[in-house]
Amino acid sequence: LSCTNWQVLDGGLFSSTGLEIFNLTATGGDGNVILSWNNPNNSEFVSVRIQSSINDYPLDENDGTTIYEGIATSYLHSGLINNIGYYYSFFSYNGTAYSNRVSISATPSDNKWFTDFQEYAGNPIVSHATEDRYYACVLYDVNAFGNTIGEDIDGAGPGIDTYTVAPYYKMWVGDGNNTHFYYSAGGISWEYPAIGVRMISNHYHPSVIYNSEGNFKYRMWNWETTTYRDQHYFESTNGITWTWISNGTITPDNHQGPAFDNPAAPVYDMAVIYRNGQYWGWINNNGHYYAMKTSNPQNGTNWTNIGQCTLNSNYLSVDGRVWLVYRNNKFEMWYSSTPDGTFLPSVDRRKGISYCESTDGINFIGVDYIPDKGQLALFNPGPVTNAIFTISDGVAWRNKITYSPMVIFDEAKFSGHGEARNYKLYFTGESTNAGAVRGIGYASFNKPVGE
Repeated sequence: LSCTNWQVLDGGLFSSTGLEIFNLTATGGDGNVILSWNNPNNSEFVSVRIQSSINDYPLDENDGTTIYEGIATSYLHSGLINNIGYYYSFFSYNGTAYSNRVSISATPSDNKWFTDFQEYAGNPIVSHATEDRYYACVLYDVNAFGNTIGEDIDGAGPGIDTYTVAPYYKMWVGDGNNTHFYYSAGGISWEYPAIGVRMISNHYHPSVIYNSEGNFKYRMWNWETTTYRDQHYFESTNGITWTWISNGTITPDNHQGPAFDNPAAPVYDMAVIYRNGQYWGWINNNGHYYAMKTSNPQNGTNWTNIGQCTLNSNYLSVDGRVWLVYRNNKFEMWYSSTPDGTFLPSVDRRKGISYCESTDGINFIGVDYIPDKGQLALFNPGPVTNAIFTISDGVAWRNKITYSPMVIFDEAKFSGHGEARNYKLYFTGESTNAGAVRGIGYASFNKPVGE
């Protein structure tokens, strides 16, 4: 919310002090805004007029749309569109003229902003004729990771494989056994260089962090496919040539802190973010996710288990990797789920993508959580209760599998590099068609107006 104090016009409209309406608040609801205020304690006060606009604060008593005039101290502005900002100006009246304005804004919302992703009509944006492409990790850098058009991609020369567009986006993606590399100028159309083919063998489900400082700018956590047991850690100067750091390996029984639920089961599908000089990770063991931190903030080794994750007081149990963004003092998580948002171990949870959030990175709550049903209720009514996307959306390329989300966020809406949206979602889909392979889809949306 924002509020601007108004001042008395030259000469004044009222004969005493205490000119302003005060205690003005505006609270956004589902399709409405509740306005509340106190009228001035002044004998010359006759009424208050409220002007509204979706463009900017009304400048005077005739600017915008008049939504109320009277002596009440509250008003429900209803019939509004969610996630659009509404601007209000209040003008006190003395029977002759109007005062300067007092302004405030609010955004109506159903608290389902995260379901507003708009899917790209040309999906999948990355696919292969005969091989799967899934578990994508996408990074964005406003400086194109220090790379330029025409530059040798791996930095080794003599420039046989060079960047053909500025690589503001880079993608690492699995094929079921290996990791491949793609790059893009806008995050939708992707280049697949020869050097990116099977860049790392016997590893997939990559999670990559980029830091422009230091010798190793790129760090990767990847599930090894020899035993399908351990999470391996790699470092790279260019994002192409990787070195395995053996002491960074995470195994079911090789980490600090409490033991995992099932030390005999593999650890995999790690999601990593960098926050406040420290790496945070979420790793899957036996279908349950655990939150971890590094004790060494300089690299990706020495992980400590800080707790088993819960969703609405149940174990966070999902198929496919989760992904997180830390924003507004909370962890925003996207995860794979069933179409109704449940996550029972016996259910295939590759049927949709859902959202939850947490303040500590361990205990997650779904927005609009219904305790007695043990699920979320983001769409009501209807058969789907909480998924952002599901296999039942009628989208052919992903009507068999829709899962494994990866989200990037940029406050500046990616500075003209691709769609000007705050959030960009990359996820895996597969068709029911015979012989279909998995591919990577794209969707995007903006954060709520007024945040």
